[in-house]
Amino acid sequence: MLINCFPEHLGHRDPMNNTLLYPALMFLRKHFRRRDISVASAILPQRAKDLNPEIEDEVGEVVLIVALFQLEEEEYLNRMTQAQVDELEELMGTKPTWWRIAHLMTGL
Repeated sequence: MLINCFPEHLGHRDPMNNTLLYPALMFLRKHFRRRDISVASAILPQRAKDLNPEIEDEVGEVVLIVALFQLEEEEYLNRMTQAQVDELEELMGTKPTWWRIAHLMTGL
């Protein structure tokens, strides 16, 4: 996503390079003026693999995701607008989907 936004500066970078994660997060927070956008670990569901066939991880593995709001009622009620989600979808090149957050699923 970040490489696509800044190809002249980052076009030579490997999109799987983890050093792009923090700058990408900061870009999204600044662009959308939302400090609640974060990175979380989640369990990869089949529907995410179906939406994004380029995902190399196996279903059921723990992966990093972009989280649009924290798992609290107030955060949910103040989540991004549909227009912001549509813009994020365009930036990311994929539709958002619900994920099972890994640290909440211990023992299951």
